Amino acid sequence: MDYRTADSLTWKYYLAGEWAKLDSAGDLALGDHVDYPYLRMRLGYSAFVNGNYSRSLLHYEKALKEDKGNSFAAYYLAQNNRNLGRDDEAAFYASRTDDSLARKTGLRKYDLSRSADGEMSVGFPSVATRSDAVYARFGFGTQIGWRLSMYNSVDVFRQDFTSTLVDTAFRPPPGFPPPPHPPVKQVVEAVRQYRYYTKWNYQLNGHFSVWASGNFSKQSDAGTISHFYIGMGGVNYAFAYGSISGESAYGKLEGNTFTQYGGSFVVYPSGNLGWYVFMHGALTNDGGRTGYDVTPGFGFSPGKKIWMEARVNFGNSQSYLSGEGYYFYRLIDQPVWSGTLSAGFPLGNNVQLMVHYNYSQSAQKDNNSNYYQNTITGGLSWKR
Repeated sequence: MDYRTADSLTWKYYLAGEWAKLDSAGDLALGDHVDYPYLRMRLGYSAFVNGNYSRSLLHYEKALKEDKGNSFAAYYLAQNNRNLGRDDEAAFYASRTDDSLARKTGLRKYDLSRSADGEMSVGFPSVATRSDAVYARFGFGTQIGWRLSMYNSVDVFRQDFTSTLVDTAFRPPPGFPPPPHPPVKQVVEAVRQYRYYTKWNYQLNGHFSVWASGNFSKQSDAGTISHFYIGMGGVNYAFAYGSISGESAYGKLEGNTFTQYGGSFVVYPSGNLGWYVFMHGALTNDGGRTGYDVTPGFGFSPGKKIWMEARVNFGNSQSYLSGEGYYFYRLIDQPVWSGTLSAGFPLGNNVQLMVHYNYSQSAQKDNNSNYYQNTITGGLSWKR
């Protein structure tokens, strides 16, 4: 197919909204090495209206590469990334549009409240030696220029632990022999954890970003106060059909030096969030004790703005890097495995209701026996 034929046919099909014919003619033209920005724009828009945002990204990236001042290509690159849940990449491309198109993306160059979310969970353990676990969190996102974003949150976790200990203070009455077995006593530890979390993300270009985050936590355990400090950082590469990242963490936990190295990926084969798969893994050295943590999962969207996810977590250590440190509380007991079901439902154009159910198995720290816990979480998220 020559240039004149390709241009005539694709323009005709574009005006008529005959997207299947446009795609077919465009693919034939590209196969014959006929390639130019307007052809890519038409193919990109066809993929966009048909919900294949990844395919649309590829075409608009090519158009913008050949025509660096193409505001419409940059606009649709921003919209495609937003539809894939990648607001930082979207903001980068919004910076390359004119002011009127940038406003249409819904993003702002400076935005004190780009997003906000909060949630609360209650966990119900299967043993009497653990009280119900309560966790609550609130956070908000901020845009500081087109390339830099920040997220801050505060949270609190509380649970009581009953331990059986040898009563070293016991003394038999005068004239009585010592008991055949050491006497024991039950001690209730009231564990309270409070945390401040901050994350900064800098978008280098449309694909690469670097981020750094900090966790500053205080724990009260039976009157003993401990402070945890963990710094994290990583690099993320976003490609048309997914993203991949590597990260590391370093800090102090209960006086021990803590290091963790991890990585994750997400892939959406259909070019949208209709269905996707993901995995995160981490290796840990916690005060000389090594461990690992692996979390595979998948998600899908059964309806407009409705999403559901399922994931399973297993390993012998706690991953603080999962979600770039988004969640953090120091587990008192040793994790064994857990499974989580999550769902999100729209409550308006910008608000979502989030519901999570988690079933987990852990080993008690004092006797290493396993117990189970059912945890239910509810929350709301808002995004501009």
